[in-house]
Amino acid sequence: MKNRLTFLAGLLAVSLLAACAPTAAVPSNSTASQWLLIGIVSADARTTQALVPVECVLAGRDCASEARFVYTKLGLAVGDAGARDAVSGDLLLTAEKDPTRLFRVTLDGSATELSTGDESIGRLVPSPDGAWVAYERSAGGVDEVWLIRSDGTEARALTAGVAPAWSPDGQSLVVARVTADGAGRDLWLVTVADGQARQLTDTPGVVEQDMVFSPDGTSLAFGAADLEAHATHANLLSLQAGAQPVDITPGAVYVSPIAFDPTGQTILVGMKQDDVLKLTLVDLNGNPLTAVPVDLRKSQGDGGANATAWLSRSQIVFIRRISGLTYVYTYNFADGKANKVLDASVVTPGSAITSIRLAP
Repeated sequence: MKNRLTFLAGLLAVSLLAACAPTAAVPSNSTASQWLLIGIVSADARTTQALVPVECVLAGRDCASEARFVYTKLGLAVGDAGARDAVSGDLLLTAEKDPTRLFRVTLDGSATELSTGDESIGRLVPSPDGAWVAYERSAGGVDEVWLIRSDGTEARALTAGVAPAWSPDGQSLVVARVTADGAGRDLWLVTVADGQARQLTDTPGVVEQDMVFSPDGTSLAFGAADLEAHATHANLLSLQAGAQPVDITPGAVYVSPIAFDPTGQTILVGMKQDDVLKLTLVDLNGNPLTAVPVDLRKSQGDGGANATAWLSRSQIVFIRRISGLTYVYTYNFADGKANKVLDASVVTPGSAITSIRLAP
């Protein structure tokens, strides 16, 4: 039992890296997003955000001079990149601890709390069009998924569960719910309009996590962590009624999905190889195709949707960690070129980049 609990704790720590980024289909040439939001832990442990024009990121330039930095007086929570309201430009952020709280922050750093003292707020997940944000809320020992407009209004409960991921059309969410025996997590598909839920999986002893939709919304990839086998595999699931998940990486030690590529033909995953978690493209049968060179990674904790995003059919943006320092880089699978976009030290020496997310 002790080993199982230790393993589960490790899984939960790794899964914090997979705060779900928007998974809407991306145009074939480049993303329609206008900004790259970057969550930064400053040296004094305060929440700092950087807004970088996507045009600069796509060009592979050093974007420090083009970025806008939002400095707050809020204590650090998890350094989430947050969400941006396209109309006002204001940000929704989580900050502070015990409990973690939700704030609306203006570009001058002024913050207004939106949560109450008896609730703790988890990951924020913007909808594909950026108009709504799904978020985890825990109060009284009950875990729920709530919705709020990107301007911080109209907060409402949607369903029980954690780890929300949006469908590409923004009409539904998939969430994970703890099984009745408490020994795993199953997936449920929830309609945003009315909260109606349909169970997708029933897999005792397996913690299902890191869910991502295909660009056409017809299938789902997710990580399935087997607590007995101490292994996490990538699974594919058709969303047709009665479909069963298919393990596409049965021989792996740890593989967890990050995002389908914009065409839906490959999946970017975090794949543990030689004790290093590598960003790897796999086909829909789980066969590894190509990986970001390990010399661009230098750490095991870089996989996850909050640390990586697709910019185009062949290009990603990701967090690179080297010897305790953090950077934002782009990598092009077509030509193997990598470019540095931002260095965390431009905020203050000792600062660290913790998450990234594309935004309108």
